[in-house]
Amino acid sequence: MDLPIEKIKDKLFCALEGGARKFVVRAPTGSGKSTRLPMMLAEKIEGRILVLQPRRVAARLLAKYVAKSAGSSAGGFAGWHIRMEKNYSPETKIVFVTEGVLARMVLSDPDLKGVGAVVFDEFHERNLFSDISFALVLKSVLSRRKDLAVFVCSASFDADEILKFLGGGAVSLECESRLYPVDIEYAPLRGQTEKIWDRAALEFERLARENPSGDFLIFMPGSYEISRTISAILKMPSSRGMEVLPLHGSLSGAMQDRAVAKSERRKVVVATNIAETSLTIDGVKFVIDSGFARVARYDFSRGVNTLYVERISHASAVQRAGRAGRTSAGIAVRLWRKNEESDFSPYLLPEILRLDLSQILLWLKVAGLEISALPLLDAPSEEKMAAALEILKELGAVDEFFNATPLGVKISRLPTEVRYGRMLIEAASRGVLKDAAMFAAVMDVGRVKMDAVNERSEFELYEMLGECASELGEISEICRLARSRNFDETFCKTYGIHAANARRVFEVSRDFFNLLKGEEKSLASGDLNVELAKSVLSAFSDRVCARLNEGTLACAISGGRRGEVRRSSKKYASKIFAALELAEQNVGGRVSIMASGIVPLKKEWIAELFPNDFSEVESVSFDENSKRVAALKLVKFRDMVLEKSSGAPSSPDVCAKIFCDMILEGKLVLKNWSEAEENFIDRVNFVSELCPESGIAKIDEEAKRMIFEQMCLAKNSYSEIRNADVLPFLKDWLSFEQAAMLDYLAPEFANLPLRRKPVKIRYELPLKRAVVSAKFSELYDFDGRKIKILDGKMPATFEILAPNGRPVQITQNLEEFWKTSWLGIKKELKARYPKHFKD
Repeated sequence: MDLPIEKIKDKLFCALEGGARKFVVRAPTGSGKSTRLPMMLAEKIEGRILVLQPRRVAARLLAKYVAKSAGSSAGGFAGWHIRMEKNYSPETKIVFVTEGVLARMVLSDPDLKGVGAVVFDEFHERNLFSDISFALVLKSVLSRRKDLAVFVCSASFDADEILKFLGGGAVSLECESRLYPVDIEYAPLRGQTEKIWDRAALEFERLARENPSGDFLIFMPGSYEISRTISAILKMPSSRGMEVLPLHGSLSGAMQDRAVAKSERRKVVVATNIAETSLTIDGVKFVIDSGFARVARYDFSRGVNTLYVERISHASAVQRAGRAGRTSAGIAVRLWRKNEESDFSPYLLPEILRLDLSQILLWLKVAGLEISALPLLDAPSEEKMAAALEILKELGAVDEFFNATPLGVKISRLPTEVRYGRMLIEAASRGVLKDAAMFAAVMDVGRVKMDAVNERSEFELYEMLGECASELGEISEICRLARSRNFDETFCKTYGIHAANARRVFEVSRDFFNLLKGEEKSLASGDLNVELAKSVLSAFSDRVCARLNEGTLACAISGGRRGEVRRSSKKYASKIFAALELAEQNVGGRVSIMASGIVPLKKEWIAELFPNDFSEVESVSFDENSKRVAALKLVKFRDMVLEKSSGAPSSPDVCAKIFCDMILEGKLVLKNWSEAEENFIDRVNFVSELCPESGIAKIDEEAKRMIFEQMCLAKNSYSEIRNADVLPFLKDWLSFEQAAMLDYLAPEFANLPLRRKPVKIRYELPLKRAVVSAKFSELYDFDGRKIKILDGKMPATFEILAPNGRPVQITQNLEEFWKTSWLGIKKELKARYPKHFKD
């Protein structure tokens, strides 16, 4: 039976004969564009036909279908090449490839030797590598291969936009609508509490009762919703005798083949958007569409992968409904209201605008290309490209000028995400490649550890596993345990093991291991877990985390971020760890970054691998509560604190400086600071300025700081400083000889014959005088010249006091005072203080 796409054959061949080499093909679901168009091109075009398919499942199944249609086995007339798997020969005419594979083909051979046409199927999905591959092929067409035919195909995309982008000479081809009609029905959720899987199961039951024949295809966002939907459907009476199967990317190839293969029984396939395009599941007459899909996004500012459940685009809704009309008339039930469709976006935002670009940027760097030089439909922002380049720089894949390094070249040759490539290379150099390949596979295939049937089974599982060094190590052991039981479904379900994913881990890890097994060296240190952790660290240094404290799941993440450990990962969240997976999640109405895929680390390993980014700093301050100087010691990796501890400062100088600052600022009052200390400083400064030849240095603010710091050495408590004897430290400012000279040039006391105790001499530098303050009765018959100030160069100044201690006269010449001023003063004082005078 002819398919609708056959009707464009004549126009297509005519355009090719006329020299056209750029085509836009709009062909609805069910028209045969994914299978018959490549076969038509094979009749007309010399060379191989490359057909890009966004998904591995579709590439493999379409190749098998086309090969069979041509009377050939898979890998003969038609074959496939997907990541780490190829099935074609040099004679194969049509090869279905995935985006990354096509991008590598063009980068390694821009001329695409032996290729006559490239078909970009399901282009509306706008996957990252689809856009890059498309740009690379166009670049080759413009500069090297003007004879290469390029076809852009989809059932739902803006054909006019693509035509405009392709420029002059591009040909538009369009065929009629789907082969069979599809009735669209709407069955929204009944209330906010109804679950989407329960609603889907009810619609399944209704359709199954009303229609005695026809298979079902149900679209759900992810594997979790698929599992719940299957459970709900199996409870429905109409499911008896039916085959109910999942279909998503994490399943093994055999399970995927089973889901799309013909069945003797009625079949229900519950799938992600993997079944949205290209795949034909024979017998499907009913589509039930949840209207949701999981959409990957990357937060470039925080380096966090986010997986959102979002409304599908209008284009996706059309594609999904079309699955019901591939082999017969059908019904598509949409689990939303018709008026909600006005809020649907026409198309999903292209991945190049929402995903990490580090892998493709590295590929381009190694090939000597800049992304800005490619003819892209949508160009990523400078901010997003800068973020990706920073990742490559941290991995050592590019240098400070963002040129590819030898390590970067090596990473680029591995068909895996750049972080895993870096980890595998490091692991090979440390002799732990096999285990690192398991780690990479665990992260690649999806969830392995599910919920056990009960607590007893969970306890038994951990008994069988024994001690594991990391969360990824535990999951690796779970996979090995499942393999030891031949992935028995009953055993795996009892102990919460996803059997299909566990099996897949070994397939993927084998592929990873084979990439570098010839380069593996012997075990570096003898401790496998240590070397494995270092290998992880080399690739995930921007995922280093530190627990904030043992009583919480909160953690600091490299780059100034905050997050929390998933409760299921808590067991392995040591003080410092690497989280291979950081995902944003809404927890109780609060958005948080959740850390999982945990590998414990030690600070010594970080210092070893990243010495320039590792530091130990000490912050010292006065603790008001303990009244002591305490040190906060920080071990830092880049901008994050790995370890924090408090205690006594490592350097007494730092402690002394803090106390000294407190003294000078008046925050710490010295108990033993009195007139004696002030007088000593006055004497020193007096001699220093007025007799510089003495060599005595002035005690200014800077000198006080030095003296106080010396006094505070080896002390770290407030009380020790407050009660310290200050004068000895002041006197240490002078040498023995200087101290003797100070006593001679600026004596501390003056002996007065009529006074029992010596009188303290007050040195007033601003007025340049040395003052002896005494009552007049103590100065009778005293020769003031006996007091030698500055070796007699300066006469003493006498401050003569009344009996009440108040000054009545100041003089430097006592003899003259008694002869002159005293007579008037005496008369006044005698009247006020008669008992102090004798007649």
